[in-house]
Amino acid sequence: MGVGAQLHRSLAVAALILRPGRKSAMFSRSVCLALVAAWLGAMGSTARCAEPFPPGGPRGGLRPPQQQLGVLTLVPSSAGGERGIAVRVLPPPRPRYDAGAPVVIHVAGGVEPGAAVGRPEFFGLGFVEIFFGFPGGGEGEAASGGRYDFRGPDCTRALADVIRFATGRAPDKQGRRIDDLAGNIKVLKANCGLLGSSHGGNACGLVMARHGEEFPDLAWYASMESPYGEGMVPVELGGLGGGVNPAYDPKTGVLDLGRLAWSDDLPPSGFPRRGPAPPSALKGALYFDINGDGRFSSEDDFPANVFLRDVGGGLKAWYSPRILREAERRSLFGKTRPPHIPSVAEAERFWRDREASAAVPDAVRKCPSAAVIVYAGERDHVQAAPDHPHILAQIEGFRQAKARFVRLNPDRAYVERILQAGPGLLAAEGRKFADNDAGRAWDRGNIREGLQPAGPPIGLYMQAAVCELADRTQAGNWAANLDAVLYPQAPTEPVPPPPAGPGRLEGRGPDPPAGRGPAAGEGPMSASGPRPGQPPPGPGPPAGRGPAAGGGPWERDLLIAASEDGTTFAPAETFVEGGGVPSLIKDAAGRLVAAFQWFPAGDSPHFDRVAVKTTEDGGKTWSAPQPITVEGLPETYQRPFDPTLALAADGRIRMYFSCSPAGQRLLDASVGTYSAISTDGVRYRFEPGVRFSAPGRAVIDCAVLRLGGKWHYTAPRGRPDEGAYHAVSDDGLAFTRLDDIPSADGVNWLGNLMPYGGGMRFYGNSPRGMWWAFSKDGREWTRPTYLGIGGGDPAAVQVSDKKFLIIYTSEPRRRGQPPAAGPRPPQTAPGRAAP
Repeated sequence: MGVGAQLHRSLAVAALILRPGRKSAMFSRSVCLALVAAWLGAMGSTARCAEPFPPGGPRGGLRPPQQQLGVLTLVPSSAGGERGIAVRVLPPPRPRYDAGAPVVIHVAGGVEPGAAVGRPEFFGLGFVEIFFGFPGGGEGEAASGGRYDFRGPDCTRALADVIRFATGRAPDKQGRRIDDLAGNIKVLKANCGLLGSSHGGNACGLVMARHGEEFPDLAWYASMESPYGEGMVPVELGGLGGGVNPAYDPKTGVLDLGRLAWSDDLPPSGFPRRGPAPPSALKGALYFDINGDGRFSSEDDFPANVFLRDVGGGLKAWYSPRILREAERRSLFGKTRPPHIPSVAEAERFWRDREASAAVPDAVRKCPSAAVIVYAGERDHVQAAPDHPHILAQIEGFRQAKARFVRLNPDRAYVERILQAGPGLLAAEGRKFADNDAGRAWDRGNIREGLQPAGPPIGLYMQAAVCELADRTQAGNWAANLDAVLYPQAPTEPVPPPPAGPGRLEGRGPDPPAGRGPAAGEGPMSASGPRPGQPPPGPGPPAGRGPAAGGGPWERDLLIAASEDGTTFAPAETFVEGGGVPSLIKDAAGRLVAAFQWFPAGDSPHFDRVAVKTTEDGGKTWSAPQPITVEGLPETYQRPFDPTLALAADGRIRMYFSCSPAGQRLLDASVGTYSAISTDGVRYRFEPGVRFSAPGRAVIDCAVLRLGGKWHYTAPRGRPDEGAYHAVSDDGLAFTRLDDIPSADGVNWLGNLMPYGGGMRFYGNSPRGMWWAFSKDGREWTRPTYLGIGGGDPAAVQVSDKKFLIIYTSEPRRRGQPPAAGPRPPQTAPGRAAP
């Protein structure tokens, strides 16, 4: 088969593999990149980016971190200290044009420092991709020097130095230019642009305005729904699950500050709920008093979302200047402003360095060659205001500043081209894509006409935007609209963005049509993860299709076994055919409740959903699996995966689960632990806010236990030898991180907690099989005691003094084989499905 076909096939398989789930990040990425590298190896001399230089790198450069393609290097920057800024250069297998390859610099979204690692999205389209970490970002060899100032001046300076390197103006710390790191690929340094993901777009605007004279020929900038405008970064007008701020009128664009009020007891509402301290660590916050009674009501009023960060001088609530100006004008703080509330002047300085709308005229003046495309969808990935004020602030800002080319959303021809080449055809079916003329004026009256439809992953739209900008630059074609792509022979083998899943939003699309199972690269993303030796999860194959034996979690079963001491277990029986990620508790009434990821055979609408089984006779008979419901979960979130059950003091069941509020379908730093509460273990109510997250890392696979009035939380940090996070909470909602738990004997903290003997046991897995360890306080743990059985991700419960049960994931079975163990325990009649 041809080279392009080989890559397309390899990436189609990789799309099945590269999915979020429990403990899957290291394994899935390594398999995906191994497939890509295998294809690159088949290309001979053109496969320079798979192993572009001999061991040790070119002229002694840093070796790329394992499981990352390209070349890792360090770029000098005053913001990066002596070490510099970590940068990864990923050349394409073949250039986009006969003349060479354009350059795209990824500028990470969110508020974390990012890293010089990332998922390739453009190298298959013929681009040199650049990933970097802001000062203080990344780990190990991929760490950047300096101090992270939360996207402030140091971050802007670092980005400027990365652009200087990417445009050939500056060498790395070893004196090498970007051409030296691209192998046989000619780098088109005059066709270099920025991809600003969400808040990363503010860094793009600011770097052009503050340092654009250092790279005046920067060619283009593509924005992914970046929050330009006052109050947009802290989501002042409402977003995600909170809805629109009732004090905001989208018809006029006016925020009614007359409703602003102060509460001495209300903690500041951080958005997102991340930062160096839980929101409850501070008291005293502003809110919008919608019902006018002078007291904050969670049902009627709206908290003023705020950016909680310590940039020197302690943790502060960085409200927008307009909010603070109104509060001071009306003396809402009383005689003395609380120490965690900055002054108006402090806030103006803070946001001037982190929000770019006011800097746009300078950006255009210093980078006059830069063409701009702003992506915006029908439903924003964060903001809730229906008039999309952040999009208007950006698109109109660049248009009125007379940027050389400004367009809302990529040309339809490029969107359709990317969808035809990639995995998005199913999500695109029946949709009419925007095709706006460049230079058109936008306002809140017509903005909805120019938005892209929901369905295809945002990553595909951004591939279209970047390709259009680079092609226009190369061709010198700045027509207001195009009839066709400018370079039809350019490579069209993109690494697919995350496959479609439930709902919409970044990396998400509609569920597969009823009556058919999801096909490779189409269907719902698996939410469970790999067990020892198991490929990462993926969608269930339609009848007659799918990967070979062991190709997904639907090829594994959950097993159940009994023991008298919790260590020596009897032979296992099948608990669920096609299941994984179990959690098991005894509730207040003595009923056992098991939650798990379910992969029923056939074209079930419950495929890859969380389900529960219960027993009221100590495990002799179990109910049939019943899918859970989660009321109030914002539709923009990922659907829950990695379920973990814990019993609250009032007898309710709290389910903790992995999720991303950004709707991402990747294991990036937006993935953390969330929760929902239930009275029956089946119907849950979402509890807003993140329970636990870690800067720069996805956090998955948690285990939670309430013991002696204190909630204990653990989650694997990554590799087995990295141990586990440990956090505690008084209410099961706001957790405080303590010292991490080290890993003894290289065991993996992948499993579950259970109460035992006045303390707790953790049941986990390892290459030597499953194990448990005991602790009184969650800090000090005994050495592992091994159970002598294989399998993964165990969940155990003590039914009585002489009876323990354990549920765990089996080894894979070949397609068509019977379940992995003996007959299933008897089942009671299935309960009524939850509405």
